[in-house]
Amino acid sequence: MSVDEPMYLAFRTGLSLPEVARQLGAAVTVQDYENEYEWVVADVDGVAINVSRLHTVPPVDTDTAIYLDRDPRAPLPVTLRDTLAARLTRLGITPLYAGSWEYEPGAELPHKVRTLTGSDFRVPALATTDLTGWTVRESASRGKHLLLRLARGDRRFTLHSHLRMDGAWRTYRRGVRWTGGPAHLIRVALHTAETTAVGYHLHELALVPTDREDTLVGHLGPDLLGPDWDATEAVRRLAARPDLAIAEALLDQRNLAGIGNLYKCEVLYLRGISPWRTVSTVDYLPAVVDLAHRLLSANVGRWTQSTTGSLHKGQTTYVYGRRDQPCRHCGTPIRRAEQGERVTYWCPTCQPGPG
Repeated sequence: MSVDEPMYLAFRTGLSLPEVARQLGAAVTVQDYENEYEWVVADVDGVAINVSRLHTVPPVDTDTAIYLDRDPRAPLPVTLRDTLAARLTRLGITPLYAGSWEYEPGAELPHKVRTLTGSDFRVPALATTDLTGWTVRESASRGKHLLLRLARGDRRFTLHSHLRMDGAWRTYRRGVRWTGGPAHLIRVALHTAETTAVGYHLHELALVPTDREDTLVGHLGPDLLGPDWDATEAVRRLAARPDLAIAEALLDQRNLAGIGNLYKCEVLYLRGISPWRTVSTVDYLPAVVDLAHRLLSANVGRWTQSTTGSLHKGQTTYVYGRRDQPCRHCGTPIRRAEQGERVTYWCPTCQPGPG
């Protein structure tokens, strides 16, 4: 994807999102406001357009920037892009940036091939590392492990980072204020002529030869969203520890990579399995693995994750984050409890058994 095929237009205006949609000649069809974004879906000449103010992947200053895009995995058609740009111009608004989202699962790094003009590592092990002149070839992910692959001449290195629960990469145009968090949480900044990628609260930051990536991620199980997804191998790994609680087994990235706490809770609810049942007592592990794969795949490219099919606030999950609220199926209050190092949400009626 090149800037000649942008996936979004960004601009600044003091108008609210619904007002922007109306000024573009659109009929607002859906509104949704979450912690990570403000979003309106509008109908522009029969085409659904996202009008959003994002707080997760900001190439420009999100305090004032508004984005227009059609589909997070596809470019804006030329005619539609020209139509939107023309209407913005008539409103006295000049689009200030056109670019592409990077949609490797969990990744928020610029995916175009670019040469780094500088780097600033703020971790002791890499404090003297200088990546000036290196080229960003691609980014990839394995669960929450992000791999930024670099090249300089015949040399190939990979910058590895782990997001865990609180890490994030943010991208900004050069000269724009960084708004991803306090400065003391910054672990690295990578500069190009156009943009800067800033890593906040990253874990396990390391630079290794690309042919040694397996030393960092080789222990992970099959990646649910990877091209090498292997459901049979994932089931085999889960079954290898029959006495482990199924909820803990699903979170063990050595079994299958990519399931977080939200999907753990939702998958077990939808399969009617108590999170405290041992792996050996789960009737059909392949169905659990298949459902996890389908749910994650269905959410690729969405600003918010939904297991219910709804993107409306408060309607995106069945049990996760819904403590004491009625089960959507039977009305029983959803329960929440500590399990291992994480919390678990479940319905004691729909998921009978231990717990």
